[in-house]
Amino acid sequence: MLQYGNNPAANGLSEGLKTSDEETLFFPSLLRVKTGEKIAVRFKTFRLGRCERVCDYALKNDRTISRQHADIILKGDCYYIMDKHSTNKTYLNGKELSPMIEYALKDGDRIMLANEEFIFGYGG
Repeated sequence: MLQYGNNPAANGLSEGLKTSDEETLFFPSLLRVKTGEKIAVRFKTFRLGRCERVCDYALKNDRTISRQHADIILKGDCYYIMDKHSTNKTYLNGKELSPMIEYALKDGDRIMLANEEFIFGYGG
């Protein structure tokens, strides 16, 4: 089975995308704590921010979020988060991230973009 990321099939990830040979690509997700919305991280570089034109997920009505706030990046079979010099910072499990440095993500990690909290995970 083709997989996209850290063996998400073994972790019970239910979302997937069929390829032409009927194998399934699996994606991790972000849970937006405030709304309960589940967001599939479907690209090797997944941009979070306020600007719909350049972000894969936009929080367009939240002025505390920078236009291009942070990226979630897939390298090999690991995911990373990187703050893009955001005004109100990015936090991983309560620790402020230095801009433009990649930090490894694990299942259940808590990400704060300014005042918006997300939980990164592979769970269904």
